[in-house]
Amino acid sequence: MKLRNNNNPALRKYFKDYCQILSKVIKDAKRMEYDRQILNSNNVMKTSWKLLNKELGKNRKNHGLHSLNINGRSTTNHQIIANAFNKHFTTIHTMISQNINASNCFTKTSANNQNNLFYSLNHIF
Repeated sequence: MKLRNNNNPALRKYFKDYCQILSKVIKDAKRMEYDRQILNSNNVMKTSWKLLNKELGKNRKNHGLHSLNINGRSTTNHQIIANAFNKHFTTIHTMISQNINASNCFTKTSANNQNNLFYSLNHIF
C-alpha cells in the first residue's frame, strides 16, 4: 500500500508492473490447475461446468422448496405442493384458450390476402 501511494514515478511504475506480472502468474496457475482437474476427471463435461460455475461465482446449492403459499395458506407438505404444481400446469392451457377468441386467430394480410397465423398470435399475446 505504501508503494501504491508513493509519489516516486519509478516506484509507482515498478509497483504497476509487478501487479501485472502477479495477475498473469495467478491466471496461468488457475489455468494449469483447471486443466489438471479436467484431464484427471472421469466426466469431463461435468467437471468443466463445475469449474465454469465456480469461476463465475454461481453456487449450485439447492435447498429446495420448503413452503408454498396455496390459496392464501402456507404449506410445507410436499404432496400438497406437488399436487398444486400439477393442477396449475395441467389447467394452464384451458385458461389461455379461454382468453383467446378463435375468430381473432386468423387475420387477412393486405400484401397477399392469406391467413397469417404468426402475425395474429403475436398480436394477441
